[in-house]
Amino acid sequence: GTFYNWQRGRNENLFSLRDIGKSDNIVFDAGGDIVQFFLFKNGALDAINELKIGGRIFSQRLSDVLGASEELARTLKEKYSNNGLSSRASERIKEIFGLEKGYWKENLNSGLKKMGWEGSFPANVLVFGGASEIPEIREVLLGISSQPSCRLKIIYPKDLCGFECLAKIL
Repeated sequence: GTFYNWQRGRNENLFSLRDIGKSDNIVFDAGGDIVQFFLFKNGALDAINELKIGGRIFSQRLSDVLGASEELARTLKEKYSNNGLSSRASERIKEIFGLEKGYWKENLNSGLKKMGWEGSFPANVLVFGGASEIPEIREVLLGISSQPSCRLKIIYPKDLCGFECLAKIL
């Protein structure tokens, strides 16, 4: 995978997953119904938490506003997330998602504040899971770091090749 350095506006291969063990990182598993997050300090797991909010709220909002089935709304959300819609359709969905983006950000910030993590994140934000493709979620996650050089890496299954589960649960 590639880190997206949004400060420069272009993709740059700035980080390898092998570097997780060498630095501080926050990793988000953004699913449909919940988001789990893991804070690593010096490569060691420091803390874990989860929020009861995921990417499904974006599909539900599209379904409500457009009067479409949730299945169709999910398909539209996925096409939007992968730049598969016209610019006009994408702008309309971005507008519809504005409220959910704010709600999602508010819930994330509240959860982080309760844990005392607010503003103390490292520059490396890694995210995986189905909801990681939603641009609004990536923007919120990128904005959690207080460091101006914050980098976001989306982790795809192919990026995990060669990793061994030391807990022997997989």
